[in-house]
Amino acid sequence: MRLEVIPSIKEIAASKAYTIGRRQSYKDYIDLYYIIFEKHSDLNEIIKISEEKYKDEFNSRLFLEQLIYLNDIVDEGIIFLKDKISKELLKDFFEKEIKKVIL
Repeated sequence: MRLEVIPSIKEIAASKAYTIGRRQSYKDYIDLYYIIFEKHSDLNEIIKISEEKYKDEFNSRLFLEQLIYLNDIVDEGIIFLKDKISKELLKDFFEKEIKKVIL
């Protein structure tokens, strides 16, 4: 019998951070927004876990730049359970969170 291990919210956040550098998906930004907004993690911790997990394949500075560059992101028609999160709200939120990052 094989047991499946469910990743923690922090591990999911690190995977989202890594994925944003490979393919930008509106859903990944929304997921990171809620993980940080609901205080499950913060950018400092997400970066630390991402660097430990992905080593040289993860670039923290590039990740932070990508968080606020949303011009190429296509709205994938996400069905929100709460209020819709606009690109403008995402950008404002991540800009404030980035100011708290210690590199």
